[in-house]
Amino acid sequence: MGDFNEGSVVLHKKGKLILVSDNDHNGGASSVPVLPPYVGSQRDEDIQTVYGPQLKRECRMKYEILDPRNIDATRQEITKCSDQYIHCYYSEYSKYRTIDGSCNNLKNPSWGKSDNCLRRVLPFDYADKKSFPRESCTGSPLPNPRLVSNVFHKELRPKPDHLTTHFMEWGQMLAHDLSLNDIYRDY
Repeated sequence: MGDFNEGSVVLHKKGKLILVSDNDHNGGASSVPVLPPYVGSQRDEDIQTVYGPQLKRECRMKYEILDPRNIDATRQEITKCSDQYIHCYYSEYSKYRTIDGSCNNLKNPSWGKSDNCLRRVLPFDYADKKSFPRESCTGSPLPNPRLVSNVFHKELRPKPDHLTTHFMEWGQMLAHDLSLNDIYRDY
């Protein structure tokens, strides 16, 4: 473990995913195999088979992949959010969209509106039960999501030459506007 810098969280080395926490970087790392990229349910089964026992052993918790076919609940039951009543005023002067996105669809005025609840498949899990990011089962901070994403979704092909950075910015705006999340900056 001597070749890792203190503070390294996720490293990919020799076909293994190495998790090294900030607090315990001298031997408390866990090492689990990295799965090849799959598409579809085979990937979910492999994740559960490979990572399930490891997480159960190290974190004393049950790990399971939720199959969307097993989820039978309405949006209100999942998100614990009730629908908002929105009254739309229409006149000849309201030819422009509202700044919060309400009433853009007159049949469903809350569709596309900001401050709407997003659907949760799993229940929330915050450290303070409100908004503070959760910790790992060992009590150390979780890895940087961007770093984990880069480890698992490596660039397999060369980057396309016909797309400009505007394409990326459009995707960022769309994703962060829809989820109302800030862009993570590691300064």
